[in-house]
Amino acid sequence: MKEVIERLAAKHEVDLTKIEANFRLNLPGFDRLIVENTGRSRIVVAHYFEVNGDLVPEPDVVFFTGVEGRWLPINITQSLGGFSEYVHVGEDLQPVLVNEPGQADLASFTEQWAQNIQDQGWLDQATKHVYSWEVNQKDEPAEAAQMLLIAERSSWPEPTVEAPAENELAEWVTESLCEATDGCTVEPDGSCEHGHPSWLLYFGYI
Repeated sequence: MKEVIERLAAKHEVDLTKIEANFRLNLPGFDRLIVENTGRSRIVVAHYFEVNGDLVPEPDVVFFTGVEGRWLPINITQSLGGFSEYVHVGEDLQPVLVNEPGQADLASFTEQWAQNIQDQGWLDQATKHVYSWEVNQKDEPAEAAQMLLIAERSSWPEPTVEAPAENELAEWVTESLCEATDGCTVEPDGSCEHGHPSWLLYFGYI
């Protein structure tokens, strides 16, 4: 997996050695591929699909990169199987094996997944996902973009959950997913099936 993801990162000009570096790729017929450096020597690789406005991992695997020369898969989250951890990494960043057979199975799974990514054409045919605010910045005058935002806000329903703190909003800016104003999980520039926008959209962070 390390080799495949590093090739994808290089192609799309993303330096995955930097904390919070990330990219999202689209390929027709497949769930979006998301890769992110979450810090503390961890790289997340995931496919996400949408169900009732919520983004669901299938799968989401965390790799520990603190082992010289390789990525060690340490846990996985799946839509049906939930969360499973096979290697615990503490504050000292020393990996501790907690389920050897399970980790071996996870490692085998990720190698097959990496092969699937190659066979499906992600290296040659995938396109980088572009958020709506990036399109606006390139293609629309600031005044027009502002008018569009005002018009869109007028159609949003009132929030039904408590607003997040500023530090939480700041963290969501660099993450793949965030919370909508009704508690659903959405992409930073998205809205859920109930019409509620992400908090980042609601407060004008993006």
